[in-house]
Amino acid sequence: MAKVRFYKKHFHGANIFLVTLVFVTLFNSFLSYRIVNNIEAVESRNISVRILSSKTRFFNFEYTVLYQSDVWILELDRLYETGRKLSGLASFDHFSFSKDEYSYDEYKLSNGISGKIIFEHKPEYHGSCDLLCNIIRTKNNIKRYISDRYYRTTCETLKPVVKVFGYGHNCDDVYALSYGLVLGGTQKFSRPVYENIKLLGLTHLVAVSGFQVVLVLTFLEWLVLKIGLQKRKVIWFILAGILTLIALAGPQPPVIRSAISILFSWSVLTFLGRRVSSFRALLYSGLIMLWLNPLYLWSVSFQLSFLASFAIIFQGFGGSSHHAEIEWLKSAKSLFVTSLYAFLFTLPVILNLAGRVAVVGVVTNFLVIPLIPIISIFNIIGLIPWIGDLFLVVSLVLESIILHFLELVSSWNYLNTLLLYSGKFHIWEFVFYYSLLVLTIFLIKFWVQKRTSKAKS
Repeated sequence: MAKVRFYKKHFHGANIFLVTLVFVTLFNSFLSYRIVNNIEAVESRNISVRILSSKTRFFNFEYTVLYQSDVWILELDRLYETGRKLSGLASFDHFSFSKDEYSYDEYKLSNGISGKIIFEHKPEYHGSCDLLCNIIRTKNNIKRYISDRYYRTTCETLKPVVKVFGYGHNCDDVYALSYGLVLGGTQKFSRPVYENIKLLGLTHLVAVSGFQVVLVLTFLEWLVLKIGLQKRKVIWFILAGILTLIALAGPQPPVIRSAISILFSWSVLTFLGRRVSSFRALLYSGLIMLWLNPLYLWSVSFQLSFLASFAIIFQGFGGSSHHAEIEWLKSAKSLFVTSLYAFLFTLPVILNLAGRVAVVGVVTNFLVIPLIPIISIFNIIGLIPWIGDLFLVVSLVLESIILHFLELVSSWNYLNTLLLYSGKFHIWEFVFYYSLLVLTIFLIKFWVQKRTSKAKS
């Protein structure tokens, strides 16, 4: 009887359709991969681009620019304001995937940037700032405020607090953790700290900024319902919050994944009156992302975000709630199992990225995971002027302790005897590993259900 119920639950028309859609989407991603690596050079043409963001790179300024519907990289030797337009005769250098080490071009390409635009002469600068220009500048100013707020508080106002708790010799890394947990990204960490994070298998915690999306949108949902708005109107506030978060954090895969998952679940619940399982919401958000940009499949942050979320769901706390990403925290006794699942599901990606990972990472995950929500909440509240410093004291203390702990564990001499080493994985090795892992989990669940049914009968 238990066997019949198990098959009826998992092998029906909707699931078969979903599996077929997954295979079609993956095929489309691999086809896009081959097409991108065989794109021929494009002849020079007169173009007009819009500057989305800028940063210093070596001795030039690197800009992300919007040309038609694609994002490109542009390097120039002078500074231009974001939001403005540049035009002139330019050629296109498409990025491609390398077959060796994970390259800068490959990283950019897998995150939605098509390639590099090269102006053949000094581009013409359009000085007027239209509506879109003002929107982009406002977004960048808000992001700059958040970054400056964390840096000044960490490395100036509250630096003595950071120093007392063991990480005052490099306040930049504490600032980088605050910034990363709110806006996502690991680019602000020093190299040694980033290597420690990879070694101990904690990369998914830094990359998965989807939790912050859930946190902010859950608060927004609670607030607008308290005001008394109808549920059908709440979704428009959720959508506005999602767009704002994506604009601030940038179109990072973890942020987009979490945003689409929440929006999908809320839309089905509001307009169809049905709850969507967190597994389906996660899977559909991934499919939507891969149809929008098939090359996301090669993004490390995309892989870590989805695998860590799958780990939480397979652990058993998915249910039908669109808040599944934080529900697992309600059961402290299952925290170690969740840490183990997260470690196992992200292990091949981290090994492929770092070449090695410490087995003790399961323990570090178990110790660090419970602190991430607390730190994230206090970091977000800490953005409030005047009273925010009181909350940032707590987050900075916890961040300093975490970084000091990671540095201490990484320096243990016997850690080298507890390392897993690996070269680059072939695609079929990934398929075999995850097929075996998922099959094992399903068999264990089936066995548990069978024993539970016998016990009840």
